[in-house]
Amino acid sequence: MIERPDVFRQSLLRSFEVCPRRTLHGMKVPDHLSTGWVGHAADLGTALHEFQRRYLLTLAEHGQGNMPTQEAIEIMYETVAELPFTLPWEAMDELRQLVLGYTDLIWNPKRILALEEELRWEIECPDGEVRVLKGTPDVLMADPPHGLIVVDAKSGRGRPRGPRVEPEPGEVVEERKYLSDLYQGDVYSLLALRHYPSAKYVIFRELHLRSGQIRQGRLGREALEHVERKLAAVMMQLDRAISEGEDSPLWSPRPGQHCARQCPVAVSCPVPREQRGEGAAGCQEDADGMARALAVLEGQRAALIGALKAWVEDPGNGLPSVNEETVAGWKPPSGRGRRFGLWSRREVIESMEEDAA
Repeated sequence: MIERPDVFRQSLLRSFEVCPRRTLHGMKVPDHLSTGWVGHAADLGTALHEFQRRYLLTLAEHGQGNMPTQEAIEIMYETVAELPFTLPWEAMDELRQLVLGYTDLIWNPKRILALEEELRWEIECPDGEVRVLKGTPDVLMADPPHGLIVVDAKSGRGRPRGPRVEPEPGEVVEERKYLSDLYQGDVYSLLALRHYPSAKYVIFRELHLRSGQIRQGRLGREALEHVERKLAAVMMQLDRAISEGEDSPLWSPRPGQHCARQCPVAVSCPVPREQRGEGAAGCQEDADGMARALAVLEGQRAALIGALKAWVEDPGNGLPSVNEETVAGWKPPSGRGRRFGLWSRREVIESMEEDAA
């Protein structure tokens, strides 16, 4: 039997939205244990966040914006020695690289309001019940005169989404659509604004330490009602799923791209593997087959691009068209130089006009 939580963690609600079935089985496992595809990544993330806490406390103690890399590495090893688990050997190398990336960042310790501090807020749901939401932002900072900044360090290998022009490492990319975890950003922003009622907005900032990329989005106080109503709906559904038991249809699996990441309950999932989402390889044979298919597609792509380039370079030929909006041709330089591919007809024509001028 699944017990109803007294307090709803933001990570639990997020998991329920992604795949209820995986959440069902995850609720049977103690919180301190890692499961499935996570491997040592969860422990690596825990180690990074503990290093971050100690690092920022040291900066605040000495009034510094950052510190030499060797001092940071010493803090890292002190952190690892006191962890409640053993970090795998290869993860130690990864942690060191993340720490080196962290030392490139400049902080203002005087503006730090909280480090790894749990925040809670009571949400009155449409069914009349008040449910408690909680979350623990990595770093909560003041953004004078009327704002707050929530900083979240990302240790994942995936490169964050960004604009077509590749940003430089350390360059801040604004817009909520480029956040890798908009759900987390909205929840932490809600908790921060409720905890500090005088603040008018929150900037949720993601530090992608492997790539040096920074993404951030802003949430104003006027959006809080909408965020709370969405969260209330999820909490009510999770409550209903728990009360109805494990046979409730609310626990049905939700296939998608997340299935490709070696879901911890994939073996017993009733959704056929080929229907779970992009790249849902279930074994080495599947992965080998996908690699061979990719090799064939890459060869075909190269041949098609070569043929289309030859066609376009003849001034007497028209543009090869996919439809009214999309054609094959050269696109103007945008940070990476000119590229041949499928672009909007307008962009290609503008490029041709620039060449003619």
